[in-house]
Amino acid sequence: MSPNDLTSQFEKQYAPGWRPAIHESVQGTIIELAERAGYDDKPYPIVVLRKDSGDEVALHAFHTVLRSKLAESEPAVGDRLAVRYEGRIKSKTAGHKPYHGYSVVLERNTAASVPPDENDDVPF
Repeated sequence: MSPNDLTSQFEKQYAPGWRPAIHESVQGTIIELAERAGYDDKPYPIVVLRKDSGDEVALHAFHTVLRSKLAESEPAVGDRLAVRYEGRIKSKTAGHKPYHGYSVVLERNTAASVPPDENDDVPF
């Protein structure tokens, strides 16, 4: 079977979903960005990280806060991402339900986005 054989995708193992406890965090390099329809049929992002250990984990951003923070930061494959689950937070607005809070830190992979210098003799 050639490396370009699409049927190899049938054997692909999906990264397990991240199911954090309160104040648990995860970080790693983004290796895949995807999207899936949620319970309300609205799409939500999925970010697959390769942790420093080499393990992969999928962040399913179906909670509004995480989805919004990812949309603001516009992550790309190759960027480093850290996410911490803050737990359910009481809304400051009267009559609003508690929400799932998240903190997000993104470090851009600037090496991938900077074109090589034409005058640079070093091949790497």
